[in-house]
Amino acid sequence: MSIKKVRYNSNDVSQIRINGDIIYEHITPTYTPVDYLESTGTQYIDTGVVANGIEIKYQYTSYLNSNGYNSCFGARKGGRFGLAIWQNSFHVMPDGYNIKSMDYSQHILKIGIVYNSTANLDDSIYYQIPKTQPTDYASIPCYLFCENLPNYVTNSAVKIFYCKLYYGTELVRDFIPVLDENGVPCMFDRVTETFFYNVGEGEFIYLLNNNDNNDNNDNNDNNDNNDNNDNNDNNDNIQQIDYLESTGTQYIDTGVVADGVDIKFQYNYTPSYDNSAFGARDQGGSDRFGLIICDNYFHVMPPGYNFRPADGDVHTLTYGSKFNWTATLDETYTYNSGSSRVSSRSAYLFRENDQRTVRTGSLKIFYCKLYSGNNLVRDFTPCINNGEPCMYDAVSGDYFYNAGTGTFLYEEEDE
Repeated sequence: MSIKKVRYNSNDVSQIRINGDIIYEHITPTYTPVDYLESTGTQYIDTGVVANGIEIKYQYTSYLNSNGYNSCFGARKGGRFGLAIWQNSFHVMPDGYNIKSMDYSQHILKIGIVYNSTANLDDSIYYQIPKTQPTDYASIPCYLFCENLPNYVTNSAVKIFYCKLYYGTELVRDFIPVLDENGVPCMFDRVTETFFYNVGEGEFIYLLNNNDNNDNNDNNDNNDNNDNNDNNDNNDNIQQIDYLESTGTQYIDTGVVADGVDIKFQYNYTPSYDNSAFGARDQGGSDRFGLIICDNYFHVMPPGYNFRPADGDVHTLTYGSKFNWTATLDETYTYNSGSSRVSSRSAYLFRENDQRTVRTGSLKIFYCKLYSGNNLVRDFTPCINNGEPCMYDAVSGDYFYNAGTGTFLYEEEDE
């Protein structure tokens, strides 16, 4: 008897032969690896297994619900198991503990019985979990991109780059993000060699993986497109431009909550009110972040202050938590607000994200960097991608397009 592994039509084929005759053959499904699956808040996956340990690489992209859980994964019945954003912190279960202030960077979390009941984030132990028994954990299957908690909304906007689930010390799921044979984004489990699909609404967002070797997670960890934009720069369909210009109807949803900014802008200035360059505002109105023209002044938020007469010149502005809440215009005009009451909504460019009042902007943006605390969460430069003007984000490696009406104006870079 011989056991042989061969390649056939790009598939891995395992065969058991006796005297040359095939008595068993197994074909590994065909798939295309991608860097991650990203949920916008309505997609999720039922893993089909009860788990009490995990290794996961994740990155939140937005804080959808400031009054509840934004679960990356989890389940709750009898006990609990999971990771969520709660009270602006990464919140781990089974017992529920805020291990670190939330941010929008990539992280690797290891937690559970297989890791000696510790919560390990990016190779640092943040918490020793006092609950150590399987009965302390959830008794129902774990979900990805939300918590398996009936009658509660726990969905999140998050990317998952890979995920390993354990029960005790046994690996029960080894998920990698892929496109199946029909191009449908899903998770492929290398334990059962099965595809796991979205059971929510809409479709997952994904980024194609430039590394074809998908046999271990080191390739995902070491192939961060966020750190190297050469692949995008060398794409013949991408063209860098000087700026994007809104005429008042175009805007971009950045997909992140921010409390810091470094932006270069130029208003098409006429005396005006509420001409927004960027920002977000909660429904209550007092928690805001952004820049508008108010009473013919550049007006920064929070808390809302007219700190320099508005004009139509090119300016750079830095402001927010990263800059100690000091607004600096062109390295000259400064204002220290001392305020940190920012919006929990995702920031818009060329408009304020405010459900009550539409505050659009007529201006050019040459670049924009957004921060959460000291972490850079968006690094936008204007470009043309396949003929469409948009912003390229060097952090996520994604392109962000007009969410309004009409078309952005732009000017090509000088050679």
